[in-house]
Amino acid sequence: MRNFLKKDGLKILIAFVLITTGVAILNFTWIAPKISAGINYITAPLKKVSGAIFGIAERSIERKKTAEEYENEIAQLKTENTKLKSQLIDYYETKRENAQYLKFYDFKKQNPGLKFISGKVLEKDNNDLFKGFTLDQGTINGVKINDPIVTDKGLIGRVCEVFDSSCVVKTILSPEVKAGVLDVKTGDNGVLMGNIRLADQNLTGMMYLPSQNTIEIGDTVVTSGLGGTYPKSLPVGIVKELSYDDYDSSLFAKIEPLADIKNAVEVFIITDFAERK
Repeated sequence: MRNFLKKDGLKILIAFVLITTGVAILNFTWIAPKISAGINYITAPLKKVSGAIFGIAERSIERKKTAEEYENEIAQLKTENTKLKSQLIDYYETKRENAQYLKFYDFKKQNPGLKFISGKVLEKDNNDLFKGFTLDQGTINGVKINDPIVTDKGLIGRVCEVFDSSCVVKTILSPEVKAGVLDVKTGDNGVLMGNIRLADQNLTGMMYLPSQNTIEIGDTVVTSGLGGTYPKSLPVGIVKELSYDDYDSSLFAKIEPLADIKNAVEVFIITDFAERK
């Protein structure tokens, strides 16, 4: 009996261990996926958060790199823009000079008997009611007092003061500038002389007209050459109106200059001509 219990007890113990182990294995096999799912459920948000953090970091690095590239591109564009502006300035300066040379050539061809040089306006005299200005040419360039100042359009004025490398110009709007002029169509003579009332309208006057004249509005007036201060046939202006002087009741014509006196930038200084005295 004792031997039986020993033998059967051992068998029963072994069977119990095997059964328990099998049940445990089965339970683990069933529970493991649940545990894994639970772990995944718990860690999924953490993974998402960490992934988002890494994504933000990566995008931040990319944005920083892109910003640096933009800054470099902007710097390059600014440099190129500066170069283009400089080239554009040079282009317009060259174009202006070429246009001036062309005017110079045309004027010389049309007036072969004249000697002249080109001049550039250095300064406008804002205190001069008659729009006087200073040029960049003086005695070292052969400029003298009373040298006529013209553009390719017509007479502007004369030199009233000269220095080594500059000169001061009075315009035909001023009463200080007088010139013999005539009507191209009718031949009627007069004296070109401005005054403050006319200058306010950007006009000058053809004074001392003969009472018996045939001048008409729209006629062209040129220099007559009388007196020797100005060469003859320089264009001056267009007759805008015939009127009587308030002081002496003499007839005169209001003349609109052909040259743009107010906006003059480059001019010609006539240094010599055949009729000069």
